[in-house]
Amino acid sequence: MTAFKNKLDKELGEAPRFSTSLQQDIVKRVQQKQKPIRQWRYSIIMVGAIMLIFLLIKTDPFHQLEGEQQASIIQLARQQDITMYTVAHSRNEESFQAGKPGWIIGQDIFNNTADKELLQSLLQQATATQMQMDDEFGFIKMDIWIAFEDGQAVKLKIMVNDQQLLLKDYTQQSVYLVNDPQKIATFLAHIDENKKEFTMGNFFTFLIILLLGTWLIEKWIRKKFNIPKGYVNTAHQRATRIMKICNTVMPIIMLLTNWFLYTAVIGSYLMITVASSIFIDYYYGREEKRHYLSITWALIGIPALIIFLIYMT
Repeated sequence: MTAFKNKLDKELGEAPRFSTSLQQDIVKRVQQKQKPIRQWRYSIIMVGAIMLIFLLIKTDPFHQLEGEQQASIIQLARQQDITMYTVAHSRNEESFQAGKPGWIIGQDIFNNTADKELLQSLLQQATATQMQMDDEFGFIKMDIWIAFEDGQAVKLKIMVNDQQLLLKDYTQQSVYLVNDPQKIATFLAHIDENKKEFTMGNFFTFLIILLLGTWLIEKWIRKKFNIPKGYVNTAHQRATRIMKICNTVMPIIMLLTNWFLYTAVIGSYLMITVASSIFIDYYYGREEKRHYLSITWALIGIPALIIFLIYMT
């Protein structure tokens, strides 16, 4: 061994091929512990995407799809025919809860000839007034979204009783009055006949049935594929908790701001949540087939939500 080392030193030289400082730097880098990589990016992306969707809804980006209002409601009613309108019962003055069919749940849709002609006749009789819509006693409040044949759309806040009908143009802030008790009574009768019974009780009943059914199927999936409970590691636990916090806070915000009425918000929120859940479970627990549980949620929850939204819209 010594003879071989002497021969090697003779051929290569005894002087080190790397400087002392470079050798020390290499040793330091090798011995230095690698810092753990925090897997926070997907959580930040999920929260950012959800907040972006809510910001877009809050700024009402879909009004371009509804058609810009260029004339007063009286001018439109006298010059254009109504193609359809939607009605939502709401006492909230700061928000408008009726809109284009398919975008908002819980509203009633009117598109037959008799309903359209009746509303158009009422609008043609409307006259400008200085009355304020602040006396709520004895009045029924509702939001009405009206589409005309030229593509323009009008948003009206309505207060109505047996004798009077007050209209407030939500865009131009003009107030109009209709005094025709017979037509008003007929109009209210049409509204009541087509009123859709959407309550929070219906919504929570749907959620309870969905959660119960998914829980039973989840137990079967765990048993079939022998998927353990708990978390794979600390990072998996942290990521799952972040997602659960988001899934708790966001629905509360949706309820407080009425964003849950928008089908785009509900659908986008569900898609982001499901995709994040599948990604987290696959990233940390694909060996244990944990992502099968998230995929099961998606296969059950998304079709159930689509059926619910079709029923409500």
